[in-house]
Amino acid sequence: SFTNGNFQLQLASSTNTGFGLLASTNLTAWTNLGWGFTGTNGTLLLTDTNAAHFPRRFYRAYWPLP
Repeated sequence: SFTNGNFQLQLASSTNTGFGLLASTNLTAWTNLGWGFTGTNGTLLLTDTNAAHFPRRFYRAYWPLP
């Protein structure tokens, strides 16, 4: 979802699964936005607080964490 200039992505998996989130404006150069682990409900919410600064941005979630 996109709210107040922030992009939020919700991932679902089993409890305590680690995911990372990358962002790109051109699908070639990727920037690490952060990482986290799913909670006891199996979900993880990742937020890009800089999304409004880019006219176009792509996202890629990855698993497992290195």
